[in-house]
Amino acid sequence: MKRVHLIGDSHVLMHAELISPEFDFVHCGACTAYSLMNPESATRSFYTLKNMYNESHFENDIFIFLFGEIDCRTLIYHKHKKFNIDLMDMINVVVYRYFSAISYCRDIGFRVGVHGIIPAVQQKNEYNVEFYGEDSIRSQINYEFDSRCHTKAINDGVPYFNCTYIPGMRNDQGMVPINSLLPDLVHIDPQKVHTSFHFKTWLAQLGFLP
Repeated sequence: MKRVHLIGDSHVLMHAELISPEFDFVHCGACTAYSLMNPESATRSFYTLKNMYNESHFENDIFIFLFGEIDCRTLIYHKHKKFNIDLMDMINVVVYRYFSAISYCRDIGFRVGVHGIIPAVQQKNEYNVEFYGEDSIRSQINYEFDSRCHTKAINDGVPYFNCTYIPGMRNDQGMVPINSLLPDLVHIDPQKVHTSFHFKTWLAQLGFLP
């Protein structure tokens, strides 16, 4: 039996209603796309992935990756300012490291896909990072990261789920409307934005789900 594993940060929870014998998700904590395969990462995502691969079967298990929101909210801008790295260059570095992890999964024999990140949200500097971008900057970073990931996926022949066009996901400013979020003002409210319907349809079109 085919089984889809959606692996990512806390945004995988928007698809909790899809849990079934054919679908599960793995929440890797506050993991970044940048550090996904770093053995020294505090989230231990490297070991989570390794263990999952060892316990899975090439014929049946499919991995969909959903990382990058934390990178776009804090990591990219922080490194850009602190180390004087060009912003677009920093985005490219994160995309490269992210797809290196995805390519590794595919190269060892698994089918893979990528779930795009949600647009930026209006949020204060909750992690108190030294450098934190204004809403307009973070919205630009999200857009550029998502666009580059989409292009990279196409070039690599990796299926890509672009969630930004789901009704209620994006306002005229290119950000998630406040009324589409849960009270934490970070995560999509699946009762208001029907992400799982569109995601499941995409998976079925690819033959990943019945």
